[in-house]
Amino acid sequence: MSRRSQHRFALALLGTAALLATGCLPTDPAPEVSSPVVCVNTTTGAVSSESVRPCTADEMRVTLKGEPGATGAAGVAGATGATGAAGVAGATGPAGATGPAGATGPDGATGPSGPSGAAGASGPAGATGATGPAGATGPAGATGPAGATGPAGATGATGPSGPATPDARFGTGESTTDGRSAFDCTLGEVRLTAANFGYGMVADGRLLSIAQNTALFSLLGTMYGGDGRTTFALPDLRNSAPNGLTYFVCTEGIYPSRN
Repeated sequence: MSRRSQHRFALALLGTAALLATGCLPTDPAPEVSSPVVCVNTTTGAVSSESVRPCTADEMRVTLKGEPGATGAAGVAGATGATGAAGVAGATGPAGATGPAGATGPDGATGPSGPSGAAGASGPAGATGATGPAGATGPAGATGPAGATGPAGATGATGPSGPATPDARFGTGESTTDGRSAFDCTLGEVRLTAANFGYGMVADGRLLSIAQNTALFSLLGTMYGGDGRTTFALPDLRNSAPNGLTYFVCTEGIYPSRN
């Protein structure tokens, strides 16, 4: 824009302001809240209202701010907005005065009994009564356990010497042989027979296999001989049997009970 055009444009703006102040500038028939707009020719400085026609390409659109108009009538109230979130609870107010006492209610049900109190102190002993008749003798009590073994007594005097030779009534039985054990004998039991054979084995001190006689070994052990690993022995009662009689040991029978 040339300096002359700028000068003209400034004069047009001043003229437009003067027309607006005197009310000579055409405006829209309806009252507008917004400020009026004019079109100013940038070459000639001519001014026209944009309400009459739109501004052309060689015109500048200028908004003029006039004096504030009178306040319009109040519009219709809008719809009520949504309820806002609840505010923070206020502080608790002071306690009110105590109201008058209510009427006494009916008696409540009886509560459960309380715990028993501690026993009182024993009273003084009464006088001794007359002796009553003796009661019947009660049954005998169970036998108490055996007492501990007492100390060994002193050694007795030596008895008289026996005969110099063995008793001719014992130790000459030699004709009896082993027999089959009876089923009613007890393992380890010793019996004397006058027959030429008997049940079990002759009590002659022989060695037996532990593996083949485990039950009998559990009763005799190595009391009469054997190494205790593979063998054990029967008692030798040959010299203790009366002449013509023989002692036998039950090797197959009923295992004894300790009860």
